[in-house]
Amino acid sequence: MKKIALTLFAAVFIFTLQAQAQVRGGIRAGFNAATWGGDAVESFTDMLDATGVVKTEMNPSFHAGAYLQVPISNAVSIEPGIYYSGKGMRVTQTFGTNSFIRPQATVTNNSHYIEMPVLMRFHLGPGFQVYAGPQLSYLVANEVNAEAGILGLSYEQNWEVDPGLRKADFGVAGGIGYEFAQGLNLQAGYEWGLSSLDEGKSNFDAYNRVIKVSVGYTFGL
Repeated sequence: MKKIALTLFAAVFIFTLQAQAQVRGGIRAGFNAATWGGDAVESFTDMLDATGVVKTEMNPSFHAGAYLQVPISNAVSIEPGIYYSGKGMRVTQTFGTNSFIRPQATVTNNSHYIEMPVLMRFHLGPGFQVYAGPQLSYLVANEVNAEAGILGLSYEQNWEVDPGLRKADFGVAGGIGYEFAQGLNLQAGYEWGLSSLDEGKSNFDAYNRVIKVSVGYTFGL
């Protein structure tokens, strides 16, 4: 998959050089709501939900970066980009049933990626767009945050760890968007990881799943 993705990025780069007079560039940033999916994670979640005291949650983060839009017709353009993107997951556990005490612990895995999507963007009329395409991501850092609290007192600790996560993550992304005449654009999409996060040292079947909401600005080069 990585060879296919790199070949695709090279082809887009060459095409961009050939069509540079028509290329537009832009910047984009927005909100991430990330979690992990997969058979192992789903089984684990079902078991936790049955207890009624532990739950998995979306991990909030953000993404930011830049992109190029290379038109191949009036209705279709190719959009390579490069972004920072925060991902991961969060697990919260509440101990006991006493509504007054209720000690609680939250563990959050924060994964920091550099993403390189190559999107096909379809322009469906004035402003409206849909997009989809492959994405290659590289894990640059991984952190774990642990918080515990009881009776208004709290304790927090952060540390960097290498939990055996795969560095390269291949996936697909897609969504809808709207671009105003002045270049401002809004979009909402979903990222579906296809590479297991497990580096192969164990049988942990998990994949990145991310909801993204963005605001961007496209300008002429």
